[in-house]
Amino acid sequence: MYSRLHTINQKLTFLTMTTCVTSFIIAGIALMVFQMINLRDQITFDLTIQAKMLANASVYSLEFQEEKDAQKILNELKEDPTISYAAIYNKKWQLFTSYLSKTNTNHIPPKNIDHGHSFTSNSLQMVQPIILQEELIGKIYIEKDLMGMYKVIRQQILAIVVIMLLSSTLAYFLSKKLQPIISGPILSLTDITTTISKKNDYSLRVDKRNYEGEMGVLIDGFNYMLDQIESRDGDLVKERDKAEKISIELAKHRDQLADLVAALQISEARFQTLAQESPVGIFQADLSGKFIFINPQFKHILGTKSSSSFSDMWISFLHADDRTHVLKAWNTAIKNQVNFKSQFRFCSTTGKDCWVIGQAAVTRDISNQVNGFVGTFTDITGLKDGEEKIRKSLREKEMLLKEVHHRVKNNLQVISSLLRLQSNRITDETYRGLFMESQARVETMALIHEKLYKSNDLGRIDFSEYGNSLIQGLSQSYRIQPGIAVDFKIEIDNINLNIETAIPCGLIINELISNSLKHAFPTASQISDTKPEIYVKLSMGDEGRFHLCIGDNGVGMSEEIDINHLDSLGLRIVQGLTKQLDGKSKFSFNDGFKYDNEFDEIKYTDREWQT
Repeated sequence: MYSRLHTINQKLTFLTMTTCVTSFIIAGIALMVFQMINLRDQITFDLTIQAKMLANASVYSLEFQEEKDAQKILNELKEDPTISYAAIYNKKWQLFTSYLSKTNTNHIPPKNIDHGHSFTSNSLQMVQPIILQEELIGKIYIEKDLMGMYKVIRQQILAIVVIMLLSSTLAYFLSKKLQPIISGPILSLTDITTTISKKNDYSLRVDKRNYEGEMGVLIDGFNYMLDQIESRDGDLVKERDKAEKISIELAKHRDQLADLVAALQISEARFQTLAQESPVGIFQADLSGKFIFINPQFKHILGTKSSSSFSDMWISFLHADDRTHVLKAWNTAIKNQVNFKSQFRFCSTTGKDCWVIGQAAVTRDISNQVNGFVGTFTDITGLKDGEEKIRKSLREKEMLLKEVHHRVKNNLQVISSLLRLQSNRITDETYRGLFMESQARVETMALIHEKLYKSNDLGRIDFSEYGNSLIQGLSQSYRIQPGIAVDFKIEIDNINLNIETAIPCGLIINELISNSLKHAFPTASQISDTKPEIYVKLSMGDEGRFHLCIGDNGVGMSEEIDINHLDSLGLRIVQGLTKQLDGKSKFSFNDGFKYDNEFDEIKYTDREWQT
């Protein structure tokens, strides 16, 4: 079409009309698409809020089967004439109550669908779950008539078409009126050029007349060109002889130049292959930091096909949170002419943030002067997403593990409470004491789980804090004979133990401290002048082994007692727990009671679960 237009006036008219009409069409289409998307999003948002409010309002009506209350809630939709149908269903998708507008008389109830929204040809359907205490008890369904929205869109389309037609007509008449201003001087210049080319008469000149501005400069330039051609026409003959001599010299170097060109083409092809196929973004920048080259992968990272946006405005693609430190590092590299390296995010035109590692090295010219930078941008979004998924998974597992420890602690406390209640009903002190011992053992294990779920490190427990809490609880639970005041000496280093090791240690302390409180100081008359004392020491040696020492200065036990054949359940439990720790224990009954145990921390081993 354009090639069939011969005159400048026709081409100017065609270009003007094509530009105007294309601009109007693109602007109109973009406006309508934006308006339709905006209307759909706004209607969806409003209906979602309305559905959530109705779902919250109808929770207890549905839970207690108050159909009248639910109907009153739905009847409030009469205020919105665009709501054609609404209904409340129970969790089995059985209709509980419904609302039907006056204009919608033949509505067919929907089938069971998941919550969310969907558009049909004439309506927007919304399903919202009704939740009570995190349990689904029903769903609410709302259907909104979209004919009003479509009517508004049709009116806007008609208005845009009318405006486009009027604007195109006005553009046509303006282009016809203003064409002579541009085409007149050009046509005069064309006539003179044709005459000179036919007659080879370089003495002709174009009459400038009253032309000013760009046309005046063009005519002056044309006349000056004719002057130069006329003056140099005589010199051309002289230069012809020189050119022949130069051509002979050039012929000698032609082969060498061909070889150099071939080598340059190979080098250029290698560079193009590297730049085009590279999995990382490659760029080149001058000393001011302005990008002068970027490869396709760099464009792909930012979700664009254009190169012009990065020459001066690449900074605008930086994420707002990273912009300050990236610009600081980049400006430092430019100022000091040093290498640049940073990790940051680009705001891709696709709407998704892209994590990259940016690196740049200085480049030098043949005189070894710094003339710019060359560097890469490596997309690490996948790695960042993987890191975030791992962090999220760890947070979820940590919360779950805390909940497990909390529930285990609660269950153990329930058991402890049951044992205490049962012991209160027992009159026999012997049996009552057995229940109290069992209760103390349960509370020892419960305290472990309590400390764990309150700790920042779910895998280990601060045994110093735990041991002090445990011994304090035991001292309050067991009654000492009147007139006896026991001094507790606790020397527990700042040691963190895993749960596999902490529970046996805690139970050993519970059994031995309980035994000392019950039996080491039976009466005040049997105690020497030394103040009654119970001590607990836990330390870690140079080789990483732990040393646990528990004892008292009470009445002690007979040395003839065989520690391996005792009827005491507590000491038998201690022996079993010592074996579980794989420790080396020693009992001493001179001047009271003393227990020594050296052991290593128990390493966790995977369990084999059977289903």
